[in-house]
Amino acid sequence: MDIEVLHAQGVEKVIIFGNYGALDSNIEDCSIIIPNLAYREEETSYHYVEKSDVIDINPEYKSEFIDLLLGAKAVEMESSAIAAVCKYLGMDYFIFLSAGDNLDSAEWD
Repeated sequence: MDIEVLHAQGVEKVIIFGNYGALDSNIEDCSIIIPNLAYREEETSYHYVEKSDVIDINPEYKSEFIDLLLGAKAVEMESSAIAAVCKYLGMDYFIFLSAGDNLDSAEWD
């Protein structure tokens, strides 16, 4: 909803900084990743773009940041919806994610 309101007010680009749960115990706390693909299970994205199991994330600016932050495994719930809304509205966007939890163990860290 916030992205639609911003778009209606004339915003053309958004940068999203969120957090994720790491699925790899080698990822240090607060490590930043750039997502490139999201599984669509949040339902919001289906209201904006065609139905599919996944959606590309950061297709426009990924190459600009690839040398800074590379390959991590994570779980996060908002990126697919953000990508779908921005794609539908024709907005540029970029998403950064910071590790908040480590989910690669028998106990939650």
